[in-house]
Amino acid sequence: MTEPLSPGFHALIVDLQNRLAKGESFDNPRLNEIAENAFGGTRAQGVYTCRDAYDAQETAVNKHLLETHAAKLLDISRDALRYKMKKFGFDAGVEE
Repeated sequence: MTEPLSPGFHALIVDLQNRLAKGESFDNPRLNEIAENAFGGTRAQGVYTCRDAYDAQETAVNKHLLETHAAKLLDISRDALRYKMKKFGFDAGVEE
């Protein structure tokens, strides 16, 4: 069974996406600070969990990548994709 999302989860995703779009980086303490603002309380108060913050961060990063880089990746030629995959060591399963 799926657990319901904590209140503030979507607000945190949007906030993180906006920050990523502006080029902002954040470490764990900064992520917690941003999460506390979005959730309206702290982990110590039981308002959200570290999993909530990390899941929101992962979702925000994935959405950011989809919105900013997916079109480029979908447009890439087969040869260019093969080259990039080999360059980064992902040549297993790359057909010639």
